[in-house]
Amino acid sequence: MSGSKRRIIYGLLLVALLLLAGCRRKGEEAQTEALPWGISAREATQFEFVDDVELEWKDNSLDELQAVINCPLEEVKADGEQVGGRKTYVVGEGGAVRFKNHLVGSYKKDWSGVSGVTASGEAFSERITVDPDYVGMQLDFFGTISGKAGYVATRNEYDEEYNIIGRWFYELNESFEKENAFYVKLPFGGDVLAVMGDKDGNIHLTFFESADCYKYFILSPEGETLFETSGNFREGLRAFGDGRVTVCEIVTEGGRMTGKLLEADPENGTVTELGKLSAQKIYDETKGREIRSFSLTPVSEKLLAWCGSEGLYFCNVNGGETRMAYRWASHGITVQGVADLYAKEDGTVAVIYQDESGMNYLLLKPTTEKTDIKTITLATVPFHKEDYVRAAALFNKKYPAYNIEVRDDYDATSLLVQLGAGSGPVLVDTVLTGFEELERLWQPMDGFLEKSGLAEELIPQATEFGRIGERTYGIVTSFFIRALIVSDPAVKDWDYEGFLNAAEGTQSAVFTATWFDTPSDERAYFFDVLGNGLYDNAYFDLEKGTSVLGTKDFDRVLRIAEKARACPRTEDNEEPEGIRALCELLTVTGAEGLVRLRARREAGENVMGYPTKDGARYLLSAQNPITVRCTATDEEKKIAYTFLKILLSKESVALSVKGNTYSQYSVRKDALEEQFDHYERVAGANAELGAAEPLPKLDREKDALFYAELLQNSVVQKSFPPGLQDAYDEELNDYLKGNIDAEAFSEHLKSRTWLYLQEQSD
Repeated sequence: MSGSKRRIIYGLLLVALLLLAGCRRKGEEAQTEALPWGISAREATQFEFVDDVELEWKDNSLDELQAVINCPLEEVKADGEQVGGRKTYVVGEGGAVRFKNHLVGSYKKDWSGVSGVTASGEAFSERITVDPDYVGMQLDFFGTISGKAGYVATRNEYDEEYNIIGRWFYELNESFEKENAFYVKLPFGGDVLAVMGDKDGNIHLTFFESADCYKYFILSPEGETLFETSGNFREGLRAFGDGRVTVCEIVTEGGRMTGKLLEADPENGTVTELGKLSAQKIYDETKGREIRSFSLTPVSEKLLAWCGSEGLYFCNVNGGETRMAYRWASHGITVQGVADLYAKEDGTVAVIYQDESGMNYLLLKPTTEKTDIKTITLATVPFHKEDYVRAAALFNKKYPAYNIEVRDDYDATSLLVQLGAGSGPVLVDTVLTGFEELERLWQPMDGFLEKSGLAEELIPQATEFGRIGERTYGIVTSFFIRALIVSDPAVKDWDYEGFLNAAEGTQSAVFTATWFDTPSDERAYFFDVLGNGLYDNAYFDLEKGTSVLGTKDFDRVLRIAEKARACPRTEDNEEPEGIRALCELLTVTGAEGLVRLRARREAGENVMGYPTKDGARYLLSAQNPITVRCTATDEEKKIAYTFLKILLSKESVALSVKGNTYSQYSVRKDALEEQFDHYERVAGANAELGAAEPLPKLDREKDALFYAELLQNSVVQKSFPPGLQDAYDEELNDYLKGNIDAEAFSEHLKSRTWLYLQEQSD
């Protein structure tokens, strides 16, 4: 049989098959069409989403201590505040306090304030006025009173040349009102490290004098110096729960740094060592290094508390017989530093710790009843792990009786075996496994976004990434945008035929891009541009039952594709002299990509979308979705759904933006402001450092409108179904390598397309 006769027969068969597929899709799909992998629509209902989409809160109390409060110390910013003043963080009987001077551009307008959380978990914010006749900031430093829900504070006194000549001291009650004040004309000229009151009304003070030398004073309620000594007191003061105050001195013993907890006796002028501890290391991710931490705090005469990288520990006064009393991970805490620690003889411990979101207050009490932790596993790849770990920490903090274990060490083959057997991780990042071709393994999530309240918070187009056919099986957290700069200003819109006409008419290459190292063969990209899934491509039309495969129209496509053999590189938006490609390929990410593309359009460049059957559209692209294993138990699914809700939450997205440049766009509608804020901070720092090429200026209104325009005129980028996509990839690879000629390429595509569609119709 001749090639022409074969083409006619294959063409007739394909058209008939396409027509049949189109009829089935219109008339029978919702009622009787079998789902892939042999699961019927009726059978699939057993995996329908349940009404409960979120866990109930239960505490994890496996540790010796359990958390009763774990909340952020919100920073309160004054209207018109221009510069961030010094912050002090202290914790005591009254709760956790952030002290800050609010600087608003003039010393007459500056003021002192506190914010924090009470010991019962209530947030507060107060302005402090200890001297109504004093203009400007009221205080310089702030501290707690041991064993009492009150506070002490100080303020420098200056001469006309701004030299420190003395210091005011204040005792404040629980409501931050002044109870006592005295003035001391002492040369406290250095930086204050810590100030604290004791049960007798005395004030304890440490401040920097010189390198490795600090002063420690005890002052009476009348301002008399009761005790004074020098030493390495940079770790500051620690409170005894019974109202006494201790100071930590750093010494070197046997080549190791050790913290000694000391208590002074003002009457006798003596110092007693209560206990000691070698420096503990905490890894500070913000600085990328390990920091030493002593945080040594007395609990009782025989027991000390201290913080390390893994948790909070109790030990005896000599540093021996150490035991972990509380593990940070129990509540999703990732400690980067400890600002203050307070312990009582009844075993209650309060901590101010820092994580990537800022400062937090943690109140721990002795555990009365222990419960088990339910853990599920999330399988991902190293590149995606950071964002999942960040969301898992938020989850564990909110739901301490449950745990999300994030693993990036799965072998893809063995993972597929586990999943096929109905076991393995509950949550799966399908970058590891594939998505659409494994539909039978995933739990349908129809209704999840609506029932969880996320439907109104997410960009509608972005939810399409998790769909297979008409059902939702997964979610993505971010995406990027593909756009084109078209060299011909007369081209304002195009479908596939319009694109082919423009490419046929150009006298140069089809594409250019900044990532091309040299003029390169981009025919594979050319063929990709002609297809955006089964129902939107230049090769066949399921609705009309037509195809160009095996026809002269496809021969024309192959001829035009030759213009993509030598696509040149472009740098700084300028192509090599004498070359003007039809399209510049652009991947638009982050606020910077948005700003730059908007600026290019305003400069007169022709910004357009990719060809589709309905005209030019920008393409939204994303990594494979995260899914839930359909054979998981109801409890495991509920844990997974609750985690996914947190993964898509505003709080999680804000941490992602803060944690890195977050080059892709979040699926949340409200996340663009976070990216704009982050971009302005980066651009500002870039300018301050005197960068040779400062980042382009953001225009919030214009760029937000431009972003909305891109989304409104976009479609989600799709591939063919896996079996058909594999066929196209294999044949295209052989063609580009020269293993088959144009005619064989066309015939093979047509034949394999026909076979795939026939299999789907059986």
